[in-house]
Amino acid sequence: MESFSDIQTILGLLAFIAICSVLKITSKTKRGYTKCMGIPEPSGALPFIGHLHLLGGEMPIVRTLGAMADKYGSFFSLKIGLHRMLVVSSWEMVKEFLA
Repeated sequence: MESFSDIQTILGLLAFIAICSVLKITSKTKRGYTKCMGIPEPSGALPFIGHLHLLGGEMPIVRTLGAMADKYGSFFSLKIGLHRMLVVSSWEMVKEFLA
C-alpha cells in the first residue's frame, strides 16, 4: 500500500511540474517575450542550469569567455540558470551600451 501512495505522490509532482511549465510558457508568449534575434548564443544550454556546464572545467572563466568571444563576436548571450545574460567583451561596445 505504501508503494502505491509513493507512486501517486511522484505522479502528482510530475503533473504539477508539467502544468507549471505549460503555464509559464503560455504566460511568456502572451506578454510578448521573444528570443533575442540576431544575438549569437552558444548551443547546448541545459534546461535548469543553462550554459553553466560550459563555464566549468580546467580553464579559468575569463579564458572560457574570451574563447567564446573569439568564436561568437564581441557580444553574445548566455543562459545562466533561468536568466539570460549579455556578455560584452569589447571596450568600444561597452561604451556604446553605457552611453
